[in-house]
Amino acid sequence: MDRYELPASLSIAYGNIDAEHQGLVDTLNAALRMSRSEPNAPVNYFLPFLRNLRDGMKHHFLHEEQEMAKLGYPELAQHKLHHANCARRLEEIQAAIVAGEKTADKDLLDELFDMILDDIIRADSGFKSFLHSRNLVAPG
Repeated sequence: MDRYELPASLSIAYGNIDAEHQGLVDTLNAALRMSRSEPNAPVNYFLPFLRNLRDGMKHHFLHEEQEMAKLGYPELAQHKLHHANCARRLEEIQAAIVAGEKTADKDLLDELFDMILDDIIRADSGFKSFLHSRNLVAPG
């Protein structure tokens, strides 16, 4: 894989949610480019990407939860738990990298991409269905 891409079928088509998802993937792509240009870079080169990913996820999760609350999404509490688990998992990954228990490499980036996909597929698909049921998505 030359770069990470979100399939069009995962589009939520509501507000800035798709752009926020893409921003997370763009962060991974920047890390992928860096890892290819400096394959033996020390771990501290990779940490800014993880911080950017963490900050992007935090912003996205907060925004998404605010939108869900505003719309009366009935699964909001469960969705918040899912977000908390994603954030915790990212913190654990970052701690493992700093401790030398994980390597900052393509496999790690694949794992982080899978985490983003998992959030969109498992958690956001219910919100997407809710939006469709209320005709709140942009025509696609």
